[in-house]
Amino acid sequence: MDARAKKKYAIAGLVLVPALWGVFGDKELLDLFRARKERDNVLAEVKAIEAENAGLEEKLRLLKTDKRYIARVARTDLGMIGKDEIIYKIDAPASATAPAAAR
Repeated sequence: MDARAKKKYAIAGLVLVPALWGVFGDKELLDLFRARKERDNVLAEVKAIEAENAGLEEKLRLLKTDKRYIARVARTDLGMIGKDEIIYKIDAPASATAPAAAR
């Protein structure tokens, strides 16, 4: 091997060894990438929670101020009825609800 080739290998080694150490040595660079990914995931979760909080704050405002909204929630979520309302339950005919094998 001539002196020129030895010099190239020496320079390549001097550049490559610190680069490889930076990437794989003590896992510094890999830890940095993992930390950034985790940070991005946490930020996305925070945005989702903030959006959910905004929706809940709006519902809270409506529950405090809007009587029609309160009545709708009472009917749909709690199964309540109004003061002068009557509920009629109509059962389906027995033949319509019977399984096909029982006919």
